[in-house]
Amino acid sequence: MKRLLVIVLTLLITGCSQTNIFKNAVVNNNELVIKEQVIGNLKFSDTSLIYEKGISTFKVTILNMGDKVNPESVSVVFKNENDTIITTLDGTFGEIDKDSLINLTLTSDIDLSNAYKVEYIIK
Repeated sequence: MKRLLVIVLTLLITGCSQTNIFKNAVVNNNELVIKEQVIGNLKFSDTSLIYEKGISTFKVTILNMGDKVNPESVSVVFKNENDTIITTLDGTFGEIDKDSLINLTLTSDIDLSNAYKVEYIIK
């Protein structure tokens, strides 16, 4: 309980409230970037894309809705409104049991705050 009180007081004193966390960040809320997508038995959801201090951070939760899978990798393709590829970020995550969740975080020094849509490629 004492630790929680110290954390809360620290946040209040330093001004680190939720409204200040992304003060200098650009959050990409484009519907085609953050929408839930299903590729095979994998559901990609709870997506966020934030550009802050020269770094784009992409986060997504992956749920395996089928039998155990062990994909080699996943590529996340970021496109602009003209369907031109801005960049592709690759991630690996190993075996996923049925009904299991994993969180995937990818970063880039490319400004993806204006990305129009995201596509997933499972290898």
